[in-house]
Amino acid sequence: MLTIIDRYLLRQIVTSSLVMTGIALAILLLDRVLHLFGLVANPNKAFSYVGQMLVLMLPHFLSIALPAAFFFGILLTFRRLKRDSEFVILAGVGRSLGRLLAPVMGLALLMAVLTALIVGWLSPHARYGYRALKRQVAEASLTAAVREGTFIHAGDITFFAEHSTPAPDGLRLGKVFVYQDQPDGATVVTGEHGRLGQVDGSESPLLILQQGERAELPTTGRPSSVTFSNLSWPVVTEGDSSDRPRGRDQRELTLPELWARPASASSEPSAAEIAAELQSRLVLIASVTILPLLAAPLALIGGPRSQRSSLALGLLILVVYYETLNFGEALAKRELLEAWIGLWLPFVALAAGAGWLFLGSLVNGRPRRRRAAGAAPATRTLAWPRC
Repeated sequence: MLTIIDRYLLRQIVTSSLVMTGIALAILLLDRVLHLFGLVANPNKAFSYVGQMLVLMLPHFLSIALPAAFFFGILLTFRRLKRDSEFVILAGVGRSLGRLLAPVMGLALLMAVLTALIVGWLSPHARYGYRALKRQVAEASLTAAVREGTFIHAGDITFFAEHSTPAPDGLRLGKVFVYQDQPDGATVVTGEHGRLGQVDGSESPLLILQQGERAELPTTGRPSSVTFSNLSWPVVTEGDSSDRPRGRDQRELTLPELWARPASASSEPSAAEIAAELQSRLVLIASVTILPLLAAPLALIGGPRSQRSSLALGLLILVVYYETLNFGEALAKRELLEAWIGLWLPFVALAAGAGWLFLGSLVNGRPRRRRAAGAAPATRTLAWPRC
């Protein structure tokens, strides 16, 4: 049963974690706002599209911000206890660091479950929805840009239409110029008339030209040209890869789907990509449970006024840890390293370091009486392991 002290401690941690999560989400989302507005060419729907995409990006950003905010919430709370001498009072009445961390570990288990729900179910579905919406925005922006009579870049194609008229089946174009990059040169196409839109349920917008000429400009050899009466090909817009069944990307699969999905070296996604994605999510979930054992001892290191050093050291440890996980995941996806080595070895190292700090705090953190020469008995102080 939770005591008054336990509830006070948990309330401080939860409040600090929520504030830190809000700040982190604001920073991450604001960093993407300008990029998202750049994708939307139609100002009338810009706020609607950007708002929907930001909502779909929330689960991904939460999976990053929530564990980090929980870590710093614990660190700041225990740092405040030491700075205000509350920890000395708690230690004096028998509240050791281990006893104070008992309810925090329970909170860490709840945070691990919440992280599992986010990275295991919410984020995969939201990622797929974001890519589908991004494709719609790209197509709408492409149409809006064509209406403005500007040069359009879509994939390896650059085209321009002198005239455009809205029609039920897309845009009717006049005097169209198209330039397409090729591995061995370039292709230039001109057409008197054209149409841009969806045809027969095609996945990508089709550019259809009539009464034109196609010229091949190779890097070596002589150029050639041919006239045509009708020519069409799909226009690849940013986000087209999302117009497909969910699961072609391993990041769109839920945890049960990753666990049960049969895969081989030639499948899409491959066995290495599925294994790396699965182990990466499991390591992220497991990492949340050891954050209290790392944050609390770090908060008690140093003097009462060394809060900045504790925060800097905690931030450095988190950044190095997550960058190591990302590097190990990248190597595992390319089959250069086994997933369990590249991902679980950093986790074991972090858990061992957190355990060493925690046990050192238990051993060296007992109150000690000190007496200065010719002075009255000193009050109890705490000696914590220093880095």
